[in-house]
Amino acid sequence: MSDKIAYSLRVSALSKRYLSADGKGAATWALKDIAFSLEKGKCLGILGPNGSGKSTLLRLIAGHSTPTQGSIQYHGRLAAILDVGLGFHPDLTGIDNVFLSGQLMGLSKRTIRHRLQRVLDFAGIGDAIHAAVKTYSSGMYVRLAFAVASQLSADILILDEVLGVGDLAFQAQCREVFYARKKSGQTLVIVSHNLHELRNIADEYLLLDKGHIRYTGKDKGALDTYIKSSLKARLRSKKCAIQLPLTLESEGIRIHALECRAQHTPTHHFYPHDSIQISLNMALLRLRTPPWVVYHLQDFSGQTLSTLPAHLKEDQYTQYQHSLCYRCVLAHNSLNPGMYGLSLYLIDFYNRQVRFHLPWALSFCIEPYAQSMLNELFCGPVRLPSQWTLVKNPTL
Repeated sequence: MSDKIAYSLRVSALSKRYLSADGKGAATWALKDIAFSLEKGKCLGILGPNGSGKSTLLRLIAGHSTPTQGSIQYHGRLAAILDVGLGFHPDLTGIDNVFLSGQLMGLSKRTIRHRLQRVLDFAGIGDAIHAAVKTYSSGMYVRLAFAVASQLSADILILDEVLGVGDLAFQAQCREVFYARKKSGQTLVIVSHNLHELRNIADEYLLLDKGHIRYTGKDKGALDTYIKSSLKARLRSKKCAIQLPLTLESEGIRIHALECRAQHTPTHHFYPHDSIQISLNMALLRLRTPPWVVYHLQDFSGQTLSTLPAHLKEDQYTQYQHSLCYRCVLAHNSLNPGMYGLSLYLIDFYNRQVRFHLPWALSFCIEPYAQSMLNELFCGPVRLPSQWTLVKNPTL
């Protein structure tokens, strides 16, 4: 196969500059010298922090914007799902919006009529399809919008943040569509903050930072680089989301410290199997029973992986009258490399009502394994503890 047709998509020296609104300020380069090529049937995962140029790049590829410099070449038909719900009118019924949105995406009325039942089955919203969209819940809206978008036929499909739409069941349904399309030889370009999904579906990765390519390649190094750089940026700005000390007057509590430790040393960087100690120091401003403390352990995408409730007996609470330290230890942690966060809940000990909640109160990082092979082998956020034995001459 010649080089001219060996790729589905090729981007060369692509740059995009925006002038200031008043024309007097300095111009801003949203993208600068972006170059890559993608073979037919492959999936490119584009990642990077907010403002790095991901969506700008997709809009340029999709033809929704014109580059300042550079070129974009592709073979076959290209379609993009950049705005789920494009063209939806709140006063029209679901059926009417299927036709309106579908036509805005380039589908003919004949094609929409032919695929209408597929759209309805995919959305799964029942008789609500005949009601005005303004009466829909957000979940119903997203389901119908994506069901329409999923009917686009193309050799190259561009997707912007669509792997996390809808509830978990609908997300699984969407994943099946993308995996089937990739298996059939369709080329995919996906922007997503869902790192777990990118690991599963992407063949190559492009990491953007402030409009420049920071990493491009076929291994998982882009994900590790992104996680570490994001963590470092977060830890530079605020290691703990609480401005300490924090006084909760209504609860009669003052929080003095919230931190992670490794062998009694404060840190936010750990390695697989390290013990992680989480300490929360507080003072009781008036005589009362201390709150029940619960953490939610979350991955970088915000998915809750586990709940960590304080397992303390009632007499342990009542013996403290002024100051106390809640200490939670994850002995020989079973987390795989990545960035993690802890959301803090303070709950009334007796009626179990949440009195204070702080999302992503604390963050920490599990560093990659020294052997790069293990980073490829150990997938998912956790390694469940297990016991293995080798049985000689087993009886089947």
